[in-house]
Amino acid sequence: HCGSFDVQFTASSTNNNYTHKYFLQKYNPITNEWFNPSTGNVYYGQELTPANSIVLSTSFINYNNGYTGAFRIVEQFRVFGNGSSIPICLRTLYEFEYSGQPKINDVYSFLCDNGNYDVFVDAVGFPPLTYRITQKNGSPFIVDNGNSSVFLQLEAATYNFQVEDACGNILNSNFEVPRPFVFGITPQNLCESQLVSLTVPNFSIFNYEWWKDNDVSNILSTTNSLDFPNFNLATSAGVYHVRISYTGNPNSCIDFILDYTIDLVSVEPNAGQDGFITYCGNQGDVDLFSLLQGNYDNGGTWYEINANQEIQINSIWNSSNALPGVYYFKYKLDVFCTFFDEAVIEITIKPIPQTPDIVAEPEICEAQNLYLYTSSNPDVIYNWTGPNGFVSNEQNPIITDVTNINSGTYTLVISKDGCDSDFASVEVVINSLPIANLETYCENSNFMLAATPNNVSYTYAWTGPNGFSSSANPVDITNENVGDYFLTVTSPEGCSKSESINIDNTLCFITNVITPNGDNSNQSFNLNGLSVANLKVFNRWGRLIYEKENYIDEWHGQNNNDGNLLDGTYYYFATLNSGTTKNGWVFIHK
Repeated sequence: HCGSFDVQFTASSTNNNYTHKYFLQKYNPITNEWFNPSTGNVYYGQELTPANSIVLSTSFINYNNGYTGAFRIVEQFRVFGNGSSIPICLRTLYEFEYSGQPKINDVYSFLCDNGNYDVFVDAVGFPPLTYRITQKNGSPFIVDNGNSSVFLQLEAATYNFQVEDACGNILNSNFEVPRPFVFGITPQNLCESQLVSLTVPNFSIFNYEWWKDNDVSNILSTTNSLDFPNFNLATSAGVYHVRISYTGNPNSCIDFILDYTIDLVSVEPNAGQDGFITYCGNQGDVDLFSLLQGNYDNGGTWYEINANQEIQINSIWNSSNALPGVYYFKYKLDVFCTFFDEAVIEITIKPIPQTPDIVAEPEICEAQNLYLYTSSNPDVIYNWTGPNGFVSNEQNPIITDVTNINSGTYTLVISKDGCDSDFASVEVVINSLPIANLETYCENSNFMLAATPNNVSYTYAWTGPNGFSSSANPVDITNENVGDYFLTVTSPEGCSKSESINIDNTLCFITNVITPNGDNSNQSFNLNGLSVANLKVFNRWGRLIYEKENYIDEWHGQNNNDGNLLDGTYYYFATLNSGTTKNGWVFIHK
């Protein structure tokens, strides 16, 4: 109903029926305890009573249980023998969940001749239910199917099926079509003189017709079960067929026949061989039959083994919400009277490591070191990849002296116990260093120092002898001190490159006239920018009249005795510290 459910079941026993009692309990997943959902009283393993459980009546409808969650129906009884009784016995008859919402138990797809599928949605909820499709492969795709649970002619794709109950509750679930399922005939017992059944899954929307061998006109049953009340192998052996069809829509292609052979010769059952498989993370729906090793017979029953309990399930295990751990499943064939066989499937689900966080400078300069960082994670393997064939298993690798070929995407995947995380990536740009070739040249008698090529977006920082500094390019160093000049060039991205040059001359022009007349203009023979080691001055007859070591600008028309020379033409010979020489004439005019 809207917010409540009914319970109807039938149970009987030939062993003192009056001692059997039936109860409903709710499960608390946090405390791992069962309790009475009406009173809240917890069941601690003692006798079941109306205080710790809700009493149920068999063969009657137990109406309006207004609870949601996980429930179980438990049978309590005593067994008497030789005048005494053993302690109370408990048996769980059924476990189920109720959320107050509609639920899709499963989706079954049937292949049509044209390659499309008719799809049956097995859903439960407060009737009547309304069925829709709202998405196909993640994109809007609307099919309003009304109250029909069968969708016709669907292409292979992933669909969002929507079910709405009469209370207005809506459930959305994604299912892939086609969807694997086992729709086969299952025998029960096959024991002589006992009640034997051949059954197929029971759905009220389907029609069932059973017959034996080729006697199609003799329909033996029109339900999902063909019963043999007093089974006789000699007379019952043969091939049995069941036709399953859907007549709710004449355009449906759901119409198929299943066969099962009962042999005269008893065959020992074969459940296949045990299987062991490991998955990294949840796998969604897992077909347990696909995990059995070797050949196996159909018609058995699957059980999930949990806490020493065996819970019957179908062959498709939904692992979507399974936590990491080991899960056990048993396939048992006990359809023969004296034989049974079983195979156990062990599924280990390992946790997938969390996607790592990685850090790196998004932009660095050539010739720097690239540092890649990620947080420490014990017992993992680090798998770094990147441009130029870069690979590393270090936690925090370092790439030294990078160049442009190291630009690109760096990716990290961490592995633990054979399982890989999703990849994390970071983009790194390696910016080029600025180009700075130093050169000197003369421009209108000015001695220029320049970095080429000149880039207006760069910044320049010059330093030199005697505290020289400048941010220009080119820079005029006429008459500045000779020596080492240094330049640091910085690009807009912040990448810097330093260069140096030795300057032994900062003059492009040597004057040939001096006027030492006291007017503070052109008073001396200034060779400051030439780094002169020795200067000699001669008169017109070649006589040495002046000489000075480490000359700068000390000669202003005097001789070696500091006497003033007459106006006229004189000749100089300068030896530079670099070893080169300069010579020429100079005229004195006072």
